[in-house]
Amino acid sequence: MGREAHGKAPVGTGSAAEVAPVIAVPPGLDHFLYGLTDEMGQAQREQLFAVHRGALIDVAHRYLGVGGSAHGLALLGPENARTASDPSWVIQ
Repeated sequence: MGREAHGKAPVGTGSAAEVAPVIAVPPGLDHFLYGLTDEMGQAQREQLFAVHRGALIDVAHRYLGVGGSAHGLALLGPENARTASDPSWVIQ
């Protein structure tokens, strides 16, 4: 074995199961179940990748900084007299 071949694996050593991609979700399932198109998913990916480091740090300081609340609670359903009369509940 020559010096230039050191550290290189021969082609074809892996089995098909090791190199074949695995499809986690059948194509079209998200559209069928949730009405989500591939274009909508791509738009969300692009929005996530467009976020820069400074924005992430700003949000972390704003919501997770000292004195901030790192938890919340939401109730879904009809209006409730007990929560409506309690000033600690914000009803939207």
